Formats: sequence, C-alpha cells, structure tokens
Amino acid sequence: MVSVAVAVIAAIVVAAGVLLVGGVGRSAAHGRVRGLPNALASERLFFAEADRTGLYQADGVRLRTFPSLAGTGYVAPLVSGDGQVFYIHDGRAYRTSGTGAATPVNLGSVQVHAAASNLIPTPNGGIGIELAPIEGPATIRLLNADGGHATTPLTRPLPPGAHVAAEVPSGLLIETPGSFSDPIVAISSLRLSLFGPQRDVFLGLASAVIGVHGDAVAWTSCPAPRSPNCALHVMDTSSGEARIIPSPARYNGFAQIGGGFSPNGRMLAAFVPSRLPGGAVELHLVVEDLATRAVSVVEPAIPSDVLSGGVATWSADGHWLYFGGVTGRLHAREIGPSGPRGHSWALPLPTSVAVVGD
Repeated sequence: MVSVAVAVIAAIVVAAGVLLVGGVGRSAAHGRVRGLPNALASERLFFAEADRTGLYQADGVRLRTFPSLAGTGYVAPLVSGDGQVFYIHDGRAYRTSGTGAATPVNLGSVQVHAAASNLIPTPNGGIGIELAPIEGPATIRLLNADGGHATTPLTRPLPPGAHVAAEVPSGLLIETPGSFSDPIVAISSLRLSLFGPQRDVFLGLASAVIGVHGDAVAWTSCPAPRSPNCALHVMDTSSGEARIIPSPARYNGFAQIGGGFSPNGRMLAAFVPSRLPGGAVELHLVVEDLATRAVSVVEPAIPSDVLSGGVATWSADGHWLYFGGVTGRLHAREIGPSGPRGHSWALPLPTSVAVVGD
C-alpha cells in the first residue's frame, strides 16, 4: 500500500482570499553534489515550480525539464503507485510519467480550496484529482490516476464547503469548516469526517491532515491558528481506534503542517517546534515507529514560516526520508528498520518534490 503525505508544503501567498502555493526554494538547484551514497544519488525527484518543472536526480543531475507554465500557483506533486507524477500548476492538474519521457498532460481545472491540496490519495496507490464542478457547486468529479473514471460515485451532495482529503477503503475522508478561521493565511480548523451514503461519521477536529496509509489517517489539531504546539492524532478509520502521539521530551507539541506515513505504514514523520532566543521558531523532523513507539529527532533544524510547517516525503522503498522547510535546501536521511541512521545529506533541490524512485 502506498502512503502519501497530505499537506500544504510550500511558501504561502495570499491572493484574493485564496491560499496559493509558490516560490519554494526556487534557486536551490545549483548543479551536482558529489559524495552522496549511490543509493541516494540515483533517486529520481520530480519538482514543480512556478517558473520551471522537471525531473532531477537527488545529486542535482538534470534529467528533463518541461517548458515554463504561466502563473505562480502550484501544489507540490505526488506520485501514484504506477510511477506517474501528478501536480497542480496555475489552477490546472497535470500528469506525466516518472521517467520524464512524456510531455505533461493537462487534465483540467481544479476545484479551488483555501489551504487544501487538490491531489487526493486513493487506495492501492492511486491519485485522485478533485476537478472543478461542471454541474454546479453540489457536484464533484474525482478522477482516477489515469484521468478516467470517478473513484467513488457520490450518492448525495457533499456538505457545504467540504473538501475531499483522501479516499480510504472505509470511504471518502472529507474536511468541512470547523471552529476557527485565520484571516491572515485563510486556514481553518476543519471537521474531519468519513463521508457515507446516508450520513457523515465525525472523526475529530483537524488543523491539517498530514498523511494516510490504508485505513489509517494522521492529523494535527491546534489550540489556535498558527499555533506551533499542536496535538498529533492517528486513527484507524475502519475500527475507530485512535490515539494521540506524544511529542518527544523537551518539546511541547507538534507543528501544524508536514509529515506522512512510511510506505509500509510502520513509521510516521512529523515536525516539532522549538523557540529560539528572540522568539523565532525552528522545526525538527521526528520519526515515530508506530509499532514500538520509539521516537527519533532528526537534524538539522529547519526554519519555520507563519504556519509552523515543513515538508517530509518518503522514498518509494522507505529507505530515504526527504525533508525541508519553506526556504532553503532539501535534506535526505537514511531510514533503517529501527529508524533514522547516519547523518542527513543536503541536496541542491527545492522542497516541492515528489520522489519517483531510482
């Protein structure tokens, strides 16, 4: 089963009340880095930016770039189980092969949501795309990874303002407006529910869904907008079993955004904040083994933005964990059976990446 991080992972630009994503690490690709482990250097990473989109090796070798597309808004890409890359650029969804052999295919205009991705993880490694409604606001089109059939026919309209976060075997995972709203960055506390044929099953209040794997979903809930001290929840949506993940010693809660399950679902990545002299906040990547509950804090620390979030993306085989902030370089850390090992490697690439494989 493929796991996918579901998060806003980029610099935040507010335009006309809509949260847009753009400008992450735009100047970060500076040529080849030598001395990386061979297994890391050959990993293929796809990134999408406002002025360039392309496929690179982790060591910085350019494999292929695509023509620049107009506009400044994008959503970090995701990779389906069969190796296709999907990304949002200037309000439209695109698909291309993970080898870079095909020109991106325009799949259509996406539905607009504040602080929400339009790329939707589906069971068995699929990527759904929430396209703009064509029959009025009460309808939705969820497409399979090939741009074809609807993943789940809707038997009733979605609740007002609802966004589909993921499709799990138990049903559609939806988010609807919840308890507070932040006018500065247009992010809300959301009611997280399973959308059923007759009714919704409420799971909890969520500030951000950071990952899904099979029936499992992980999300943060924060005491206030832009809070760096959030609770981290993990739930099995089929059984309803849930628990709150404790933050490591010396840290008071989790960052709101960033993280995800490992491909086998055993480990969960997230971020914890620490406050520097003068009040600035930096983030540390943490990896929890959900079976043993062992927690590892990974260096280096990364800068935090106003949303207190980072990006963490697993390699397809789970051996590498890529992470970074909204500025600066992407980093990679080797992950063994018992957690992180060795040291982190700085890569000459932006953080708006999807890991295709080697």
